[in-house]
Amino acid sequence: MSYLLSVLIFIFLSCSLFSIGGSKPDWVDGSSSKYPFKQFMQGVGRGSSKAEAENNARVELSKIFKSNINATSKTYLRAFDVINSDGSNKGSKSASEVESLSKISTDMVLEGVELVEHYSEKNSYYALAVLNRSKTSKILLDKITTLDGTVDLLMKSSSSNESTLERIKRLKKSARILIDREALNEEYRIVSQSG
Repeated sequence: MSYLLSVLIFIFLSCSLFSIGGSKPDWVDGSSSKYPFKQFMQGVGRGSSKAEAENNARVELSKIFKSNINATSKTYLRAFDVINSDGSNKGSKSASEVESLSKISTDMVLEGVELVEHYSEKNSYYALAVLNRSKTSKILLDKITTLDGTVDLLMKSSSSNESTLERIKRLKKSARILIDREALNEEYRIVSQSG
């Protein structure tokens, strides 16, 4: 019974959020007045189907983050050389690892994206995706604080009889966490508009 009710609510909401024809909303050709820039990040997607338009709206939002995070990640990963267990240098991180870090980081932020409006005219569908700046900023700050605590714990957990190899492993783990932290911090700067 609960499942049926959920399906009916979903159908109702889908129909109410999907305008067919009618006057063209302001967000199709610009930004939405209902979702001001200071409070929301916006992405408009266009496609030959509703699903394609929604996906493209999410992609438009992700583009905002991807270029900034890639630049930050490359800077940090260039400085982060991998050390083998015997202490020899294994080399720098590859471009695919930078892309992976960027994708993981961007995916974390885009979890909060909401598809709030739809519009259709002729054979084109449009979707408006928004990301609430305040909510996302809080989530990112919580994640950053958690990572800071983890690094702090790793750095304080050394003992006098710890081997050099164990210290290197702990430092390596801390460095990886700090790279993730910097990617989150870059996302926070973008979302919070703190530059």
